[in-house]
Amino acid sequence: MAVHSESLFHFTRSIDGLLGILRNGFYPYYCPEVHVWQEDPFKVLQCAAHPMVCFCDIPLSQISIHQQTYGTYGIGMSKAWRRYFNLNPVIYCQQDAFVHEAIGDIMPMYRQLEKAGLDNNKIKKWGLKDDVAFVMGFAKLLQLPSLVKLIEGPVFIKERNDWDTKLTPFYREREWRIVPDFRLVHGILDTVVDISTYSDPIKRNKINKKAEKFSLSVFVRNWSDIQYIILSKDAEVPDFIKEFTIICKDKGLTNDQIQILLTRVKTSERIQLDY
Repeated sequence: MAVHSESLFHFTRSIDGLLGILRNGFYPYYCPEVHVWQEDPFKVLQCAAHPMVCFCDIPLSQISIHQQTYGTYGIGMSKAWRRYFNLNPVIYCQQDAFVHEAIGDIMPMYRQLEKAGLDNNKIKKWGLKDDVAFVMGFAKLLQLPSLVKLIEGPVFIKERNDWDTKLTPFYREREWRIVPDFRLVHGILDTVVDISTYSDPIKRNKINKKAEKFSLSVFVRNWSDIQYIILSKDAEVPDFIKEFTIICKDKGLTNDQIQILLTRVKTSERIQLDY
């Protein structure tokens, strides 16, 4: 049995969401992360939201539990595709372990840098060199918390605008992330926001709308980077083929290329039976 897949999967909850990805690319929407929590009495002590696109490399034979949380529609990209967007595996750490404490020390500086942008006058007050390359490297280091995740913790429930008290074993998700580079988006897109901003539906929609400007095309390198297209049910295949064919023709694909991609369409219904 394979330990991991050679494809990176992104799941969504609707066929419209899947067609939107194929048509417009992946949008780096904001996702809330808990950085520190206590168990008894349960309380989230530190948290934030970062813009990102999430993937996993869980084999299809083990994907059903993951789909229960993230949806039964998905797309699987080749691992060669990841190089175009600095796609990285998440760093999992135990709360209160050395790595976790180091990230906790970085977070306050990260938020200050987010507010300061790359204003040298403000950065000088921290005692940093007045050197663009140095500041850029510092900014890259401070963005590390957006790629770190606790091995377990609560999940934010948007419908309740609160954290679930049930703990989720995050390390089982085998997550990979694309996070917008602070050095490229500063002044345009916040790479970290407070959970109070994320919890407000109006503010959340506003920041996510901004993030849509940084969509990541599935066709950026080669059409063959699309390894899997996953629908929920077999009955959805005929209508999907019609819509997908239109999208592919708009992208300039040939009939032969479209036919090859159609052979990569699978359904969650069939995966659960065959794997």
